[in-house]
Amino acid sequence: MFEDGIDTNTARNCVNGLVEKYSGFSAFFTGNDEAGYSFIIGSKNADCNTVAAALRNKLGARGGGKPVMVQGSVKAAKSEIEEVLKEVL
Repeated sequence: MFEDGIDTNTARNCVNGLVEKYSGFSAFFTGNDEAGYSFIIGSKNADCNTVAAALRNKLGARGGGKPVMVQGSVKAAKSEIEEVLKEVL
């Protein structure tokens, strides 16, 4: 999910809610193409560090976390982020 103007706590709460209901990865990106995006990615059954590593390796993202949840930032366009997510997910 991509949305501009959402604070980190709200984004984290959204990801936590999605993780409880769905398998796989749940991700929330807040920001825009000009300023970049902050992200939170969560999963109850997959290692989120693999997604963070792909964003880091391909787009220079910063951040990290634990297997169940990572957070960080990336200075890239939404279309570039979506392309990396398609490759990883």
